Amino acid sequence: MNTTQFNAKIDELWAATKRGELPRAARFEAIERLTNEYIAATGKRPEPAQLDRLATLCLYEEVTDATPWKTKNTEYPIHSEEQRNQIEKNEARFEHADGNKFRKPVRRKRSDYENTVIDRRAMNAERKRKYRDFTKVQPVVRWDMNTGEIYE
Repeated sequence: MNTTQFNAKIDELWAATKRGELPRAARFEAIERLTNEYIAATGKRPEPAQLDRLATLCLYEEVTDATPWKTKNTEYPIHSEEQRNQIEKNEARFEHADGNKFRKPVRRKRSDYENTVIDRRAMNAERKRKYRDFTKVQPVVRWDMNTGEIYE
């Protein structure tokens, strides 16, 4: 079994689920059997995109539940991307009437020009030159500990 055949079988599972032929327990068994067949045939796990499709198929009822009270009625609701966008569209803004903003603070990224100006002011180039001079290979100096005399 190669990846195209595996994708075709996933499509068949999706079609059967949409027609209502595969209840939840039977669907789980079919998904388990399909992944085991693929692993036995190829010796490796399915690709992440394929596993994502199978996981969404496992949660088919939760993802396709379009009731507006899903968040209130379900303890741990699972939203599709479209449902999440709809919820965010209807949520209140993070701005109060007094003008205060209650968004998560996000640090502004400095431009290259600002970074250059800051580097010049901080004299980072001079500091970098001094550090390089200090850490490069130095000549070996020998001296006598008793007399303090330096030998060349």
